[in-house]
Amino acid sequence: MKRFNYVLFLTLIVNQVFAGTRFYRASFRDDPTTTIVIGWCEDGTSTNPKLFYGPQDHGQNYQNYPYQATVSRTVSHRGLVNHFVRLTNLQPGTKYFFVIKDDQSISPRMSFKTLSDNPNVPILFVSGGDTRTGVPLVEYEVDQCVPRRKRGFELVAKIRPDFVAFSGDFVLTNTSTQQWIDWFTDFQLTIGPEGRLTPIIPVFGNHEDAVDVYNFFDIPNSNAFYALTFGGNLLRLYTLNSDIGCGSSQLNWFQNDLQLHTNTVNEPYWKAVQYHIPLVPHGEYSPMTSLISCWAPLFTQYQVRLAMEGHTHVVKITWPIVPSNATGSDNGFIRNDQNGTVYLGEGSWGAPLRNLYTYYSSSAAYNWTRNQGKFASFFVVTVTKQKIQIRTVMFNDASQVANVSQVQPNDPPGTLPSGLTFWNPSNGGLVEIPTNRILSNDATLSQLQVSYGNLSPNFNSSVTTYEVLVPDTLSFVPIVTATPSHPGAYVSIQQATSIQGTQSNRTATITVTAEDGVTTKIYQVVFQAMPIANAYLQSLVPSHGSLTPSFSPTTYNYIVYLPYGFVDTPYVTATPQDPMATMTITQPTSPDGIATVVVTSSNQQVTKTYTVDFIVSSSTDNYIISFVVPNQIGQSIIDNQNNTIQFTMPYNYDVTAIVPYIVHTGVSIHPPAGTPRNFTTPVQYTVYSANNTPRTYTVYCSFAQPSSDAYLSYLEVKDKILDPSFTPENSLYFVYDTASKPVIIAIPRDLNATVKIFPPESATGSSAQRTAQILVIAPDLITTRLYSIIFGTQTSIPSQFLPTIRVFPNPCTSAFYIQLPDQQQTYQIQIFSGLGHLMYDNIVTSKEIRVDCANWPAGTYFVIVKYYHANVHFKKVKVIIQK
Repeated sequence: MKRFNYVLFLTLIVNQVFAGTRFYRASFRDDPTTTIVIGWCEDGTSTNPKLFYGPQDHGQNYQNYPYQATVSRTVSHRGLVNHFVRLTNLQPGTKYFFVIKDDQSISPRMSFKTLSDNPNVPILFVSGGDTRTGVPLVEYEVDQCVPRRKRGFELVAKIRPDFVAFSGDFVLTNTSTQQWIDWFTDFQLTIGPEGRLTPIIPVFGNHEDAVDVYNFFDIPNSNAFYALTFGGNLLRLYTLNSDIGCGSSQLNWFQNDLQLHTNTVNEPYWKAVQYHIPLVPHGEYSPMTSLISCWAPLFTQYQVRLAMEGHTHVVKITWPIVPSNATGSDNGFIRNDQNGTVYLGEGSWGAPLRNLYTYYSSSAAYNWTRNQGKFASFFVVTVTKQKIQIRTVMFNDASQVANVSQVQPNDPPGTLPSGLTFWNPSNGGLVEIPTNRILSNDATLSQLQVSYGNLSPNFNSSVTTYEVLVPDTLSFVPIVTATPSHPGAYVSIQQATSIQGTQSNRTATITVTAEDGVTTKIYQVVFQAMPIANAYLQSLVPSHGSLTPSFSPTTYNYIVYLPYGFVDTPYVTATPQDPMATMTITQPTSPDGIATVVVTSSNQQVTKTYTVDFIVSSSTDNYIISFVVPNQIGQSIIDNQNNTIQFTMPYNYDVTAIVPYIVHTGVSIHPPAGTPRNFTTPVQYTVYSANNTPRTYTVYCSFAQPSSDAYLSYLEVKDKILDPSFTPENSLYFVYDTASKPVIIAIPRDLNATVKIFPPESATGSSAQRTAQILVIAPDLITTRLYSIIFGTQTSIPSQFLPTIRVFPNPCTSAFYIQLPDQQQTYQIQIFSGLGHLMYDNIVTSKEIRVDCANWPAGTYFVIVKYYHANVHFKKVKVIIQK
């Protein structure tokens, strides 16, 4: 982490007015991985504001940003005019820069970051609330409220959480315009380095109206209860309205949503809830028996493991508890570490601190209270698949806290800055909630690919080291991609940096971390640069018998078994891959002998030696040496001591008429090797030696377990273009066009898997309504994977805005040109290989662009030209590169 002085930047934000805009904030009303709401207020001079944004920083040069959006909603509330822009079709886990331009001027350049859609990426958020000021002469330390509030906001800027879960009570008097102005002015202190906005997920407290939250933060509805899912399916956070308590509309929605996200494909790893009024307050209030009976049983039934509360201006963290009046319970709850909910709160972000309920009595705290205290603070919550971690941050001097770097991998997701002051009470300051789900320990790969060359040996999940031969003239390093066998596993790839030099430089290391977060497996791909004139054989053929194992250019030692009584002298013939290579063959001089083939490359730098050991069977030999079945999985296991053979076939494979390939010693085998056999039951083969001694083998066939492969091998929307291009690993796509009845074609990678397609509900509705979902159920009927396609809103486009894109020469060898229309606008050009790899990504304004492809492999590529007119649209052109 590094320290960063951004006081000057914040001073500009707070003290100056840019383009009549002020009080910037971000919030969510839909999927946090692809959407966000940017809000601000105007001072009465701003007209015709627009937001210009993109993934590259262009400062205040708004015309260079590739995307723009107009105001989605404007509302005048509490004396403030609030504008909201609802951005959609964003890329997950991506930092965006933006400015707001109106007819007068331009705002400072700011930024935001969408959340990752990968549940393996930790989520870090701040939980707290009650930033209101106090009532003079009635509440204590009212002069400390605003300074404490500001220190908390400054700490948010240093921590850079993914969002703030705010538990309500923004201001003391919600009808006071000045108190809201003061709050929003202070809230600008949360803006971090590079103008980064931290989204807020607000709760309706008792010091505001629900409409305040709706009109100031553009939450999904004015009832102030809603839910959002973060990190793909890592966390679903419910925001409840404690003012309406057990109202039927909220309760029905809450229970229905919990059911939809429990024991279904939509179930997240974690569920959490936030609201304002605590169920069992630790401040100067009584337990809320109505809320306990209404909500707490649902928390337990549907595994809501974390509840965040506010209101009483104290600090508390409970042990995991469930509602109960059994022996050992206390005020309606009992500790249950396996299935209980941890409650934390209760709103000490600046509001006047109150005494703990135990202050007025000699009784001890509830027997399930872990820690309680009285000081200004909020909580930092880190969520991973394996556990939730909670730390209490005390509001000390924020200037002593470092900044978390946004540059990977310096500070990975979930990193906390140094210099924070954590509460460390008697029961420990770090609170962990371990998952009670059974997480897979499968850390194998189901697929391993290279963008150029071939793996040797062929991929097998149990093999961890591979070699890839590439020409020594190759000017780029091939890219390695990998897919885990279990969808919950996480793959991290350290690509090779060179095809020359040390083996470490030439090695791509693939680390697979299982869903349990503990089990790991490491695969390696070593690139070997071979001279153009190489020393590998193309073929190796014995004059008699067959090679064991079968020939491969990178396999150097073989055995050939000859029958008893064989008296001729065998020999081998060979052909090098490079006709210019020299080859020396030393033939055997007797039936039992060794043939040696030495191949030297034409530049004399590489030598490879192959050996073939001929073995003549004795009069008593009667062994099966090799037993190969077409389409079998792995190799057959031959046990010559117990005379058994075992082989494995794919799940549900038809084995009623299999013809195995058998290599044996002796003079004959019965039944003959070329005879079809039914392997639904064990089959026996008898091998006879030259002296007629029999040896009978029993051959067993087993089946592999049903596949857990829930990936697609093909996905298409007929007559539409997916963005990005389809790859099995990517689960989210966009189609920048409406399709009220889209034709979706989805083919599973394992043809025994089941595919269910749910088309979008609407062509013009919300993001959720415009989303098609493709559910893949693996043959094991357990593993599933969900693909989503979000359709954009179609607008009528005048003919002059339908550009003609020209790519020439096509085909090409070393370079090609992209010719764009004459009209002046900004284009984003992306070029993908046929395997879906992004080869080129740039923002351009000139009419003609030259693309250097001399170092790209031969093949088919797709040029995507994105442009803006009333919405985002794009053209796709195919280009072929020949070598």
